[in-house]
Amino acid sequence: MFQLNLTSSLDRNRLMTIISFILWEIWKARCKFVIEGRQLHPIHVLHQAMRAANEFIEANVSQSTNSDYVTLSSARAWTPPSDGFVKINTDAAWIKESNRSGVGVVIRDSAGNVRGGLADNLYCCSALHAEAEAALRGLPLAKRKGFSKVMLETDSTILKQSVEGMTNNGAWSILPTILEIRRLANSFQRVEWSWIPRSINKAAHAAAGIGIRAVEQICWAERSPLSLQGVLEADGLPGPPN
Repeated sequence: MFQLNLTSSLDRNRLMTIISFILWEIWKARCKFVIEGRQLHPIHVLHQAMRAANEFIEANVSQSTNSDYVTLSSARAWTPPSDGFVKINTDAAWIKESNRSGVGVVIRDSAGNVRGGLADNLYCCSALHAEAEAALRGLPLAKRKGFSKVMLETDSTILKQSVEGMTNNGAWSILPTILEIRRLANSFQRVEWSWIPRSINKAAHAAAGIGIRAVEQICWAERSPLSLQGVLEADGLPGPPN
């Protein structure tokens, strides 16, 4: 692989990044099996590696070169969590002129079935604040439904970095919200944070669109709003029952 005749240094760096993250995720999966007895499906391991590689590339490639290649996300779709986990997808829509925001949360299990969600309308000081408020609603919803192992997936790189401990990324303005998210996360048996492009976070994005038009919080168990069903089915996974 190292000896491939790649004409672009960007292509070579991207290939090295993918290889590195695949090896790293294989090692992590092996550790989980040996230490925790958790057997991860190879496809799940590959998706985790591609997601991590894509996040690294998005964070390190300058804006001027982003247009020169097709991102890894274009070939990927939403993937369910591993067995025993639920995945909480969150997103927000923010209107700068009025500071009005819509936040959306969609919870799905390892089979892709909807296990809950909400859409809400609130006032936020920034787009990042709105993204954080979406996570702040997703975690308590999962807690109320009795889930102990969750993966929270967001399309905000700064939010993910902040809740994982990074302090120099400009999120100081919403530090109280970040601290509350961390406190709630500590009440679960296990929480994993993941970043995905917005193009894959369609269900939560659609829920945020519902929220920005809502007059009060809309919450659902298994049966999501009709406007969400098409998005859920487009993910290639089971939609809610009729």
